[in-house]
Amino acid sequence: MAVTRLDVPLGNSLGFFGFRTYTSDWEDLSVRTLPGYPWDKDSGNRPWLHLNFPITDDDNDGSGVELEYQADTEGGQSGAPVFA
Repeated sequence: MAVTRLDVPLGNSLGFFGFRTYTSDWEDLSVRTLPGYPWDKDSGNRPWLHLNFPITDDDNDGSGVELEYQADTEGGQSGAPVFA
């Protein structure tokens, strides 16, 4: 992990990576991305993206929401973000 401070605030000109609270209205839209370094792709030595997959179900588990999706994942992608 690295932390870098730039002398030019790029977010002002390029935008910021924001967030929204999930809503089930987004279910079944094939717009999700999952990055990572899966071991079954070049032994985890290169980054890889699974693109355009849907969230298929959401379950309220009390303090959080469990999102189920249809994307091929392997070791090396644990903890990776899923974003749209």
